[in-house]
Order: sequence, then C-alpha cells, then structure tokens
Amino acid sequence: MKRFILILVFFVQIHLIYGQNNGWRFIELGISCEQSYDDHALCQPTAYRTRAIHSDREVSVMPNPATDRIRITGTEITEVQLMDVSGSIVKEQQASGVAEVEMDISKLLPGIYMVRVVYGEQYHTAIKKLIKLR
Repeated sequence: MKRFILILVFFVQIHLIYGQNNGWRFIELGISCEQSYDDHALCQPTAYRTRAIHSDREVSVMPNPATDRIRITGTEITEVQLMDVSGSIVKEQQASGVAEVEMDISKLLPGIYMVRVVYGEQYHTAIKKLIKLR
C-alpha cells in the first residue's frame, strides 16, 4: 500500500497600526506555516518590523499660496515631487539629505498641487497641499 503525503505551505502577513503617547507605529508581521496530511501545522514568524509614522508637521512648504518659487524645509530631504489633482507627477527633484529644497514652479498652471517629500534616514513621506497662483 502506497501512502501519499500532502504538505500545504502558506504564508500570512499581518499589518497593524497602533497609537502610543508619542505617535503612531506601523507593525508588519509575517508567519509561515507548513501543514501535513495529518493536520499538524508548524508555524513560525518569518518577518517582523516596526516603524514610526511621522506627522507631516516635520515638513513645511512656503510660501503657500505661491506664484514662482517654493521652499521646502525638513530634515534630510532626499526627494520632492509635485503632483496634480489626478496624481500625475508634474515636477520632481532629487536631493542629498538636505534641510531645504527650492523649487521653481513658475511654469506650472494655476491650481492645487500635492507636494510629496521623502525625508529622514528611514525615508519617511509627508504630503502637503500647495496652491499655485497665476
């Protein structure tokens, strides 16, 4: 008599966001399990990481509203993107961990834009609204 062994392998990933006194934290936990034909399962954590979710108050965009130039200030800025209301990137500028970035917006049409700023050692992201005049 031949016996067949069926092994089922599955992976579960859990994302949690929780608040603390000093802000919000994001947790990602991965669990990998192997289940055999006799319904015994061996599960073990495979990934675990946590990171802080920072407030966008750490980044500022001035002046706002603006007509020709904006100044973005923060900590260790590595990238700035301007997006229109549809989410398309209309202007992008790379930086090398600086505290201030200036961007020429004089050629953009008047309207509302979103400024996405990537900053800090762990590449945090802040999004600010910008109003472009004339």
